[in-house]
Amino acid sequence: MAPIRPQDHAFVFESSVLVELRSKLGLNQAGLAELLDVPVNTLSRWERGSNVPDANALAALFSVAVERGITPEFFKERRSAIMNNRDKDAIFIQWDYQNASISHDDVRVFSSDLWDYTRMMFRGVGMARAVAYVSQVSQDVDSALTRKGFEITHSFYNSDRELIGEGEAYFGLSPGNDRHSIDPSRAVYVLISNDGGYAEYLGRLKNAGIEVFVCGTTGCSERLIKTVGHDRFIPFQRPYFMWKCYLVARRLLDKSVTKGAFGNQCRVAIEEDGWEGKSYQKLLKDAGFSLNRPFASALQHMNTMGILRVKQADDDPNRVTLTIPRN
Repeated sequence: MAPIRPQDHAFVFESSVLVELRSKLGLNQAGLAELLDVPVNTLSRWERGSNVPDANALAALFSVAVERGITPEFFKERRSAIMNNRDKDAIFIQWDYQNASISHDDVRVFSSDLWDYTRMMFRGVGMARAVAYVSQVSQDVDSALTRKGFEITHSFYNSDRELIGEGEAYFGLSPGNDRHSIDPSRAVYVLISNDGGYAEYLGRLKNAGIEVFVCGTTGCSERLIKTVGHDRFIPFQRPYFMWKCYLVARRLLDKSVTKGAFGNQCRVAIEEDGWEGKSYQKLLKDAGFSLNRPFASALQHMNTMGILRVKQADDDPNRVTLTIPRN
């Protein structure tokens, strides 16, 4: 029997519910672990999502909650399943450049990779707009951003206010604005920033039905990431890494291939760009993947995000067939 593959199903165990449940119960990890008669480190792994409780543990958790008047929902619809079940018309990108700046030489590569990555996820989107909010006038930076399709807004004192105001106006969410220029339910939004001060703004966009992503460095605010969810956080190097993996996958479409063979071809493609040794390790870290089987993780990510359909062979868990999902 083939193993169960959670990424193939619309509903998944939501580890954040455990944290919310424990908070409602007014317990720390040690207190809840004692009630469940499990080690504290086991509960900690459940809450981090690195492991999941079995059926008996879930029954115990449910019993503890219900006894205290709480009915938890441990299973939630996969957000990517929701995302890919809806057509999208527009992508809006806002770059808080002063809080996520890179050299003008890197703007060209990063911007191209980001555009490619978003287009992979949302094929057929016609309208795309991108605005960069720059605190200092730099001809090199301005020129690099403009060449990659970004409008430039120079904000010397309060770029966050301008960014938020323009974003809410774009989606018709400003106070007194009853007309939506863009249908929020058919829009994708990407904020490039590390600043946790945008959390409430992103929350308002999410509540309006917009698919919201954050792109940032390893120093990105955890508050910002939690607002959109870890599956909607795009580490700075992920667009490049995923684009290289996607190009390899395109060559292997409709063929039975081992995950190892796929990974080897991806590694070669990346090394040809000069990523070797410590720089390769740093690339994986900045792309949000571990050194342990990063390309298998990339396949799972593409499957989860609807970029590829990864079908596992019934008789060999290491062999897969790759296809492009139909819109």
